[in-house]
Amino acid sequence: MTLRKKCPRCGKEKPLDDFHHSDDAADRHQGYCKKCNNERQYEPGGAAYPKKRS
Repeated sequence: MTLRKKCPRCGKEKPLDDFHHSDDAADRHQGYCKKCNNERQYEPGGAAYPKKRS
């Protein structure tokens, strides 16, 4: 039996292999799936989004 988790962003239930590892989370996996996590990074204000220089 494969353990599954629901991503709150896309709403899909996916296997835990589709979530990055996280020591801080109770289930040891990040809240967002890998696909959603990567998309979030490149949204305006995300970690990898280029910042405007002053």
